[in-house]
Amino acid sequence: MLAPAAAAAAAAPTHAELEQAARSSLTLPSPSIETAPGAGKLALVGLPVWVWLGDGGASIGDQSTSAAVKGVTVTAHASVASLTYDMGDGTTITCHGAGTPYQASYGDKPSPTCGHTYTTSSANQPGGEYSIRATATWTVNWNSTNGLGGQFTVTPDAAVAQLRVGELQVVNE
Repeated sequence: MLAPAAAAAAAAPTHAELEQAARSSLTLPSPSIETAPGAGKLALVGLPVWVWLGDGGASIGDQSTSAAVKGVTVTAHASVASLTYDMGDGTTITCHGAGTPYQASYGDKPSPTCGHTYTTSSANQPGGEYSIRATATWTVNWNSTNGLGGQFTVTPDAAVAQLRVGELQVVNE
């Protein structure tokens, strides 16, 4: 029979068990991509494309949760460390924050926070569109009521949006 102190130590959760509980308790959303020109519209080579999060940044807002393991409470706090867009043409951009939603009054100016200008048409891409993939990388700090804690990163599934990019050619007669 174990002494009371040994029994308590044997029942105490390990660092790995607490970290796993922190990981399992988090449900991190995928970002919601918006572009201008938007879905179903044609972007043009050489003109800026604006990219932002359609949910106003809610999908990259801080997240917190708690879980219990063998009588010990573990609390996890997640925040977005980076937001990266693979624009489908070989270009990757990193944006800070949710981006700026496009308004018609901006005309053909580039986005002040998150955008890209395509140099080639998407005509040779599958479906004739570029696939834009948004990936949020989260940093998670966790601690527990028994004094253990740590940090890890999580990258949930990327969100995908399609964008058709064409070329405008002027013929002079």
